[in-house]
Amino acid sequence: GMLAAICAWMGYCWHTYETWAFWSHAAAVNVETGLSAEATSNWLWCQNGCRVVLGLVWFVLPQHIGWFVVLGWLITPFVWRDSTRILFVWVWGLLMLGTWLGIAFVAQHEIHHNLYWKWMLPFVPIITMTSVFTWGRILPMWGMFVGCLATIWTQGIELQRQFELSARIYQPQVELAQWIESEIPVTESMILDNVPACWIRRQPQNYQMHSWFDLPIFQTPEDLIQWSFDNEVYWVLYFEEDWTQAPSKAGFLSTLKNYESEQGVIQLKHEEVLYGWRWFEIIRRESD
Repeated sequence: GMLAAICAWMGYCWHTYETWAFWSHAAAVNVETGLSAEATSNWLWCQNGCRVVLGLVWFVLPQHIGWFVVLGWLITPFVWRDSTRILFVWVWGLLMLGTWLGIAFVAQHEIHHNLYWKWMLPFVPIITMTSVFTWGRILPMWGMFVGCLATIWTQGIELQRQFELSARIYQPQVELAQWIESEIPVTESMILDNVPACWIRRQPQNYQMHSWFDLPIFQTPEDLIQWSFDNEVYWVLYFEEDWTQAPSKAGFLSTLKNYESEQGVIQLKHEEVLYGWRWFEIIRRESD
């Protein structure tokens, strides 16, 4: 089954990206959007990668699944050294955990990035199951009960934190996308990325959305205005996060509120400081 899934994914990557290396596109995107590419030397890159890995092992993993599960999984080789089946499952979990940490070492996203929550989901059931078997061999029933309650409590706290974080950070972006769908004609073009672009693309539509990754560098607001008019783009969503490429393409938008020139006007319509995005309208001046 796994071999068939890998072959199918290779076929998709060949059709979409013209390469059989199914890992290459994901690796390139994560290196580009993480902080890996910002290291000025190989030594600094290794230091940053090790720092991220240690942060995930010591903080993120226990925070997400609980120390009870983590410790139970760690002692499994000692408790089940007489069982090849349990040890096989343990090694399989170790390989999956190593893959997770390897991706983190290369991409070097900040340790609290939600991508790590998503990437760890495949190995959580394996590690949890192995831990339960291990604790079941050395603890009485009441110990198991207490450990399970502690794990459920930890998971509940983390899930609640994720829901609250999503509501504070991502809900405003969804609301912006809904406003775009209701107020901006589908024939218009805009610079749009991240959650709003994904939300609008959830169904067939005719908006032309430019990504910051594909745009030239704008040295001045005047450069952006000229490009916008040449390409009939009148709305711009700017993100403060470096990985979005917006700061490197039009960093002046980070502080700009209103800019006027003979050609046109850039107006700040809305900003959200928690995630760090700003929504602009570009208006063409009427010719005399």
